[in-house]
Amino acid sequence: MKFAIILCFLLAYTACAQSGHFHGNGVLETDDDMALEAEAEAETTENIPGFCSICKRIMNKVKASMSDHESKEEITKKLHNVCNKMRVFKRTCKKVVNKYLVKLVDELLTSDGARTACVKIKLCKRKALWE
Repeated sequence: MKFAIILCFLLAYTACAQSGHFHGNGVLETDDDMALEAEAEAETTENIPGFCSICKRIMNKVKASMSDHESKEEITKKLHNVCNKMRVFKRTCKKVVNKYLVKLVDELLTSDGARTACVKIKLCKRKALWE
């Protein structure tokens, strides 16, 4: 009986480990953790979807912290500070902010949503009309 329980546990653990649901320390991942991991994987390949999600995150975080009459200098400071809160994506965030700083500031001064702004900056692809 004890052997059967251990065997079931090992089979379940192996299935979860192979599907990527466990961290190296044996802790079960949440859906948020898995989403972050998927974004990190996309980010490391430095393809458009990875940068798109980083761009949208930057825009949403900075817009949420902005008041109605922010100056370009204040927005620039917020853009540089937002990357420190991104843990896993900190390095890529800094790359995006440094490379697209002027465009990010200009887009943050508009009423465009994060996705629209990131499409204009060319970090996100336009959605096809049939999607």
